[in-house]
Amino acid sequence: MKEWPSVQGDNPEGEREKRELTEEERESLHFAPQVEEGPNDPDSSLEKIDIFLGEEKIGGGSFIPDRKEGGVTQFQGLEILPEYRGMGIGKEVYRKLNEDAKKRGQVLTSDIIVSDDAKRVWESLVRSGEAEKLGEGIYRFKREEKKEE
Repeated sequence: MKEWPSVQGDNPEGEREKRELTEEERESLHFAPQVEEGPNDPDSSLEKIDIFLGEEKIGGGSFIPDRKEGGVTQFQGLEILPEYRGMGIGKEVYRKLNEDAKKRGQVLTSDIIVSDDAKRVWESLVRSGEAEKLGEGIYRFKREEKKEE
């Protein structure tokens, strides 16, 4: 079984030139969800995902969706293999998870405790206008404005 290093920490071996994902790589980025029932609340569950670039598993993550309409999906953590860090994969995963949350009438938020690496991803999303900072280390994607008819 492959040991997944956390996004926290350095890439001591195999330091590589940082680059963004190509359009082809971005399109091949996908994840496979796995669902586990939460320990205390049957309406809540921790959802785990395996992250793939094409056919190669490059990481994993977890989040807790609120089962109520208009709630939030709280992102819990993300792990990416060292050789794939710094390519914008975290940002793309956050965006895809937020799109899934939107389909349930929700929005993706950060966990209360955010690592330095996660802060960099969220701050990038804030700079691009996609997310907002709610407090020290607390972020969420912006909710879509409801159009009045």
